Amino acid sequence: MPDTSGPTRNSQEWVCPNCDTASELAAYCARCGERRLTDHDNSLHGLATHWFESVLHVDGRFLRSASDLLLKPGELTDAFRAGRRKRFINPIPLFLAVSIIFFVTQSLTGLNILSVPLETHLHNDLYGEQANATIKQHLARTRESPTTYAADFNKREQSVAKSAIVIMLPPIALLLAFLFMRREHRAPVHVVFGLHFLSFMLLFLALLFPIVAIVLRLGAIVGLHVDWGVADIIISILEVAAVAMYFWCAVRRVYGVNSIHQLLATIVLTGFVPLILYGYRIATFWLTVQLT
Repeated sequence: MPDTSGPTRNSQEWVCPNCDTASELAAYCARCGERRLTDHDNSLHGLATHWFESVLHVDGRFLRSASDLLLKPGELTDAFRAGRRKRFINPIPLFLAVSIIFFVTQSLTGLNILSVPLETHLHNDLYGEQANATIKQHLARTRESPTTYAADFNKREQSVAKSAIVIMLPPIALLLAFLFMRREHRAPVHVVFGLHFLSFMLLFLALLFPIVAIVLRLGAIVGLHVDWGVADIIISILEVAAVAMYFWCAVRRVYGVNSIHQLLATIVLTGFVPLILYGYRIATFWLTVQLT
């Protein structure tokens, strides 16, 4: 005798458990969209199947987005602008995911670029004098020892650097709006371009860090001690080259400009990136001081 305790996909009618709406021969509730369950859904096999499909779907979109971000600069932004958004992760979740990957990689390798110790801030050529004066005033007020404060500052700045990275987005978006003011692109396109560029930069560094860490470790094993200053210069050169390549390809793909406009925009944007990074470093210093 068949079980009639609950609806199955072959029954003529089922009552939605979410809103109590009766539906006929429908896989989803016509009122709230709740999916009609089957015997398969209530089994361990069904649970595992749905989980596996969900993971593959998310991972597939992330891998596709990350791949196009690195190998097809501007493709994600152009797809967003044209409305081809289903195949890729949206710009903000992608940026957050890549940021997590970057900071985890930075912690594991010990190679810090976006967050620097207090000692580096204090000896900076441009704002070091103001930084020293600020720290002296803080220590005089709190009566902390310089060593204790430096340790607390360095630990807190790592957290500030993670949350403050988004402050680099507005300057990039505003510069894009200025460079392409005669193009028919709305503000969201410039913002998305900026998000995708920052995601590219963080993902590129996240891939570069392990390679540099391995090279430094192998060099130490064979007795070749590479000066960190030299390694930092090499990383900076590779980063500038990658940034220039990204802008060169992305500008043409997204904005459809001619070669001269493409070249000028690439030069301006590439030269602007170090200024943004420098401003970000100053901002993280002042924010950290306020929180310590």
